[in-house]
Amino acid sequence: MIFLVTGAAVSGFFYLIQTNRTAMTGYQIKDLQQKVSELNEQNKKLNKQYIELQSMANIMENANSLNLVSGGQVQVLVPGASVVALSR
Repeated sequence: MIFLVTGAAVSGFFYLIQTNRTAMTGYQIKDLQQKVSELNEQNKKLNKQYIELQSMANIMENANSLNLVSGGQVQVLVPGASVVALSR
């Protein structure tokens, strides 16, 4: 009889431990899903900011503050052309 009561108590104890672990795991999963959601939102904002910073309008707007100057007329060299130097 004592073995039966002791066995039931030990089984109940292990049941409570397993139930507690399951509940804790559920809360951890919920927290991690929330973090993933927050990071996805932050990633969207950073991608939008990256695109805005890479836009030509933004680059042109910031060109003077970066001490950049207009390149003027561009001349393209063609391989195999007979002229190899520009005479001025």
